[in-house]
Amino acid sequence: MARSVLLQLARDSINEVLQMQNLLNKQKLLIAHPALAQKLPTTIELFLENEFLVQHS
Repeated sequence: MARSVLLQLARDSINEVLQMQNLLNKQKLLIAHPALAQKLPTTIELFLENEFLVQHS
């Protein structure tokens, strides 16, 4: 799966939380991208206007 797909999905997911709406169809995403169902070690760092907010592994 291309990194650009994962980055866009991450942006859309964050936007969904910020908007407090269900914008993503998770079942449709899993059908289109079965690799999303795999559990992989991941580290997330969030920045807002170049200010580091949080890191989660």
